[in-house]
Order: sequence, then structure tokens, then C-alpha cells
Amino acid sequence: VSIEGRKTLFVSLLAATDERSFVACVARAVGAPTSAIDLVRVIDYAGHADSQFLILDNFEHLAESCAEVVQSLVEAKPDLRVLVTTRRRLEIAPETVYQVGPLPLGAENSSPETPSAAATLFTRRASRLRPFFRLTKKNIGEVEALVRQLGGIPLAIELAAEKINVFTPSALASRLAGGTGLL
Repeated sequence: VSIEGRKTLFVSLLAATDERSFVACVARAVGAPTSAIDLVRVIDYAGHADSQFLILDNFEHLAESCAEVVQSLVEAKPDLRVLVTTRRRLEIAPETVYQVGPLPLGAENSSPETPSAAATLFTRRASRLRPFFRLTKKNIGEVEALVRQLGGIPLAIELAAEKINVFTPSALASRLAGGTGLL
């Protein structure tokens, strides 16, 4: 994948718990030895750092312990572009924050053929856990009601979709309305 004509490296950080495992996740993504302990060397291993776009996904649990590592990388590789997905600011220089707003919502009488963007996101995430989960005439109203209840907020929708193996969309909405702190 290329963004702005740059080679893109996508790194999921779900498995990372500290600085060492963070660097190991990046190393795996670029094909570097996971024993590497320096993020700058890991990026050098990938080659052409000046033409790369590094996406660090799910960084929130690492923000405090690894923000300085990202700052060191940006300082060492000024032409490298880094996109970090997190709910928290890293408080590093330079940092540009882009707020992600809510997704468009649909009506309860939407059809499965024309779901809202929010319902589509829920369905895509839910189908990763339940491959046969689809929007149908029977559940479209429930899904649209659920994502409306979540305010169309992408992170909330993704967290709700993670519960699809345990709850139906209607049960999720009921639990949310009941204040059970489900997400």
C-alpha cells in the first residue's frame, strides 16, 4: 500500500505491553529480527525510511511508556511520516492531532442494502468474529438503533462489535441502556 507515494508499514500494537514488545511488533511488521531493541534500527532495516509512512495502530495503552520512543524515531528520521491511532495525545513534538468525529447514522427503517456508515462499520467488525453475521431485514433496525445509541463514535462501535459472540445487537443496546458499562 502506498500513501502520498510512500511505502506504508502498518503495525497493530494490540499485543504490545511495553517498550520492548512495542519494538518487537514493529520489527515483525518490517521483517526485522524481533531481538532488535532500537526502533530506529528496526526502521533502518526496512530500508528507505525517507519514503515510508508508518502507521502505529492501537497505541493508547502504550502512550505513556512509548511516546518518547516515537519522538526519538521522528527526530532521527525527519522524512519518515508516522500516524499513531490513539485516544490520547502523545504530547511530543511535532504532533498534529486529528479528531475523528462520529459516523453518519441511519434511520431504524433503513434497509440492509443501504445501511448507514455506522451500521456498516459495526457489521464489518462483527463479521470478523462471526463470519456469517450480515445485515438483514430482521436485524438492520437493531443495528441502526445500537449505533445511534453509541452516537456513531467509531471506537464505541468497534468495542460493541467485539461483543457479538455473546450478545445480539438488540441485547447490546439493552445492556447499554441499562447502564451496565458493557463496553
